[in-house]
Amino acid sequence: GVYGDDTGRVTFDMLLFDTRCDAGSMATCGMQTGTISLGGAEASHPDWSPDGMRIAYTDVGVHETSQRPRHGAIHYVEREGTAWGAPQVLVARADGLNRYNPSHAPDGTFIIYNESTCPGGDVNDDACDADSDESSKVWAVVSGGSTPVRLARATQRGAEDDTDDTQATFPRLAPFTFTLAEGDLGPTRVMYLTYA
Repeated sequence: GVYGDDTGRVTFDMLLFDTRCDAGSMATCGMQTGTISLGGAEASHPDWSPDGMRIAYTDVGVHETSQRPRHGAIHYVEREGTAWGAPQVLVARADGLNRYNPSHAPDGTFIIYNESTCPGGDVNDDACDADSDESSKVWAVVSGGSTPVRLARATQRGAEDDTDDTQATFPRLAPFTFTLAEGDLGPTRVMYLTYA
């Protein structure tokens, strides 16, 4: 988890909680059990990988609240034994853009995220604060790093839309991969993407 809202309680580390809540852990069920230090950077929108070995998050460039990070980049930390490694950059911060809200694919091969274009390049503009930004689009990047790709076909105009420039925020992938068929080149797979 993260918490960057109230001035007196802001923490720039990611928070770990016990969510097992089984017979052996009821005494700590729901309690904070640790933190992941990000070296003074602020995290928002953390997303744990399906294999439990990576947490991707928004690296906040300009603080407002956890819900509305500005001038973000996509970073991650990886598990190293029982500890977490140093933060790594997956999609760098860029002038006039806000990159935020990563979500892992169910097979862990790529991450989707939002990118908003800030009016006039102003990263402090409310229209570029990761909170229903009109310019938000969905992008994808290979988990190991690559040139990001905008998912234009996935967010193209639908039957009920009145514009070709659709807003697409808070993307999420279903937690499974559906195999349609097995072929000579391997399986034909489908992953389901939702967004607001």
